[in-house]
Amino acid sequence: MASMGSRVAGTEQRKPLVRQLTQKTPLEINSPVGKIMPACAGDHPAIHHFLSNVFKAPVAAADFNNQLDNPTYEPSNRLLVRHGSIIIAHSRVIDREIQFGDQQLPVSYLTEMGTIPEFRGHGVGTALLGAVEQQMQLNGSTVGVLRTTIPHFYAHLGWSLCTTPVKSVAGAHEILSHLIGKQRQQEAERAVNPLNEPLKQLNIRLWRHVEQDALMRIYQLNTGSCYGAHIRTEAAWRWLFNRRAFDQIYVALESSEKIALGASLHSIIGYAVVKSGRVVELMVDQGRTDVRNQLLQRICSDVIEHQDKHVTIDAQADDVLHKIVLQSGGERVSLATPGLEVTMVKVFDPLEFTRHIRSSFRQRVRDANLSFPCELGINLGTERFQIVCNQRSTRLLHGKLGRSYLSCSAGVLSQLLLGQCNISQAIKQEQIIPSTQIASETAQALFPRIPLWFPSLDDLPA
Repeated sequence: MASMGSRVAGTEQRKPLVRQLTQKTPLEINSPVGKIMPACAGDHPAIHHFLSNVFKAPVAAADFNNQLDNPTYEPSNRLLVRHGSIIIAHSRVIDREIQFGDQQLPVSYLTEMGTIPEFRGHGVGTALLGAVEQQMQLNGSTVGVLRTTIPHFYAHLGWSLCTTPVKSVAGAHEILSHLIGKQRQQEAERAVNPLNEPLKQLNIRLWRHVEQDALMRIYQLNTGSCYGAHIRTEAAWRWLFNRRAFDQIYVALESSEKIALGASLHSIIGYAVVKSGRVVELMVDQGRTDVRNQLLQRICSDVIEHQDKHVTIDAQADDVLHKIVLQSGGERVSLATPGLEVTMVKVFDPLEFTRHIRSSFRQRVRDANLSFPCELGINLGTERFQIVCNQRSTRLLHGKLGRSYLSCSAGVLSQLLLGQCNISQAIKQEQIIPSTQIASETAQALFPRIPLWFPSLDDLPA
């Protein structure tokens, strides 16, 4: 089995989130064939060799060393299974904070989990995953996240698929033709009135290191209230830039003239990170559709020049970029595509996670035009609780259900809490059993679909 607080002038600073660490002693668990223990710095050469062999692709020494330079990295973030002196399985955990609406949540990412072929099918991977989940919770995380091409392995161990489509693809020529046609149409419409100013042609060029703060400002502006975006510290941004897992970073400026060093923070109004025809991250100042379109035009032109055919967009599900791709004859990348890397999540303590986000329930009730008090019970079989919303507060009553409640598994509740569950479909498939019609309607209000998006830039292979 193998699966591969920032400083910005003029912007509001996010309050750093403090993890509640509960680990007292080093983790040490038995697997069917050996002990699972945290790695130490002396294990790095053997781990590098292991990863290159298991994933059947050489891991460049520079890329491996870059992992060690990550400001949050600790050797103990890696868990190893040894048979004698040989490493037979490995995993790495990355602790991060994400934005979840108006909340900040501690999460842990699982990556580089693999077992050598000779020991697969003996329960080693399952035991290692159990140790990983324990490590994540000891590190104070409420949610685990991973990307994998073998979701079936993780699904039977309680991990849930993120159902939000975040990728789309179209031909570079088709996107460019669509954008140019749209621009010409806008120019023709504006030319009818001589008082209209002509559309401005922006200066699109490659990014410079001294402009780091400008990209930080735009990223924070775009992700301050979204769901899933990483909260990147200044040190994390520096690590991303120095690691250079991307091919290019383009920036958009209003003027073609040179700008003063300190003036670049607001002179740059958009940026795009690109790797092999994939738009990994593209963000612009609010309301600047022209910036988005001109950045994408430049990207498509360069892709065509390098004789590549397609452009892939990786962005939030409701990003206008996906609409541009679809209008250009492209399509959303289906989660059912064979071999596609998908994102999976696991909420370790659903009741505790519900407490984390309970402040959002009242607004959801108002948005759905339901009346107060609003009550919904959750029956997990071994555990039950009731959500009670009134106009001033939200309470969780442990051990109580009430008349209107949902019966479901912990995995389905995880999807509900993360906004990744189609409730109507889950009811038809009997994954959710509502006690009343009111329970079904209340669930639709309290657990709406959420455009969950975990940025790929932080995890790009170099």
